[in-house]
This record gives sequence, C-alpha cells and structure tokens, in this order.
Amino acid sequence: SMVFLSLLPCFAFGIAAQTLVGNSLGNGKIKLAEIFGKESIKLLTIFTYTLALAYIFIPEIILHIITTDQAIIRTASPILKIAGISQIFYGIAIVLAYSLQATGESFFVMKAEVMTNWLIFLPLAYLSTVIFRFPFVITWLSLPIYIFIYAMILYYEFSNGNWKRKFKNV
Repeated sequence: SMVFLSLLPCFAFGIAAQTLVGNSLGNGKIKLAEIFGKESIKLLTIFTYTLALAYIFIPEIILHIITTDQAIIRTASPILKIAGISQIFYGIAIVLAYSLQATGESFFVMKAEVMTNWLIFLPLAYLSTVIFRFPFVITWLSLPIYIFIYAMILYYEFSNGNWKRKFKNV
C-alpha cells in the first residue's frame, strides 16, 4: 500500500537511530546517544512532513500513480489525507521505538505498543464502526489518535532519561 511504502524510509531512519544510539552507549557516550536519538527525529520529521503535505494536499495525484479508477480515488483520497496526518507521528514513533530498544527498553516499547493498540486504537475503531456506525473515513481517524498517543508515550520515556541510569556506571 501507499502508506506502507512511505513508512519504509521511517524504518531506515529508525534502524540508523538504533545503531547510532546503541554504538554511543556501547562507547560510554550517554549524552551523544541522546543527541543521536533526538536529531534522528528532527531529520525524519522533515521527510515525514513533506510526505504528509503531499498526502494531505494532493492525494488524487498520488493515487493516480496506482489507479485511474475514479471511484477508488474518491474513496481513498480522504483516507490518504488521514494517513498523511498519521505519517508524521508514525515516523517519530518508529525512531523513538528503535532508539529506546537500543537503550535496552524493548519491554517498555512492547508494552506501550500493546497498550495503545488495545486501549485506544481498537476501542476507537470498534466504537466508530460497530456501535456508532460512522462512515469508514471516521473510523480511520482512530489511526492518528492512536499513533499520536503512542509517539508521545515513547517521547516521554526517551526524554525523561530514566534509561540513562543503566549506563552511568558502565
């Protein structure tokens, strides 16, 4: 899908951040690890904002790359706009997840992912489709809400610096 393809560079940034953070920690450079994590987010955000703007403002042109069916383009355009909003937070979450994993916080990342999926994304999607019977486009709004909260949880965990304590005596 278009959204998944646009996330591939986010995973590349995440892997790069994980490598830089992990190598810095392995060399005893805790502050450098933190800088690499935060700078990776800044660089990736430039990329994701660019994609988000394209998804939000010219979804029809982007969709013409994969289909000429006007019904599909009409149906998918609002979804691509929502995906554009989500794109920014997805990128941030991916880089933070990989950075936190490099600090040894894999279990925290897993808990945050599972909890936000089960307590935010799935209930919102279920309520909007099954209970309230909103149009499917409204259900798609569950995505940016969930990914924003997930990204903010990871950002808080990375920024609070609790992970640094493990490396103070190394």
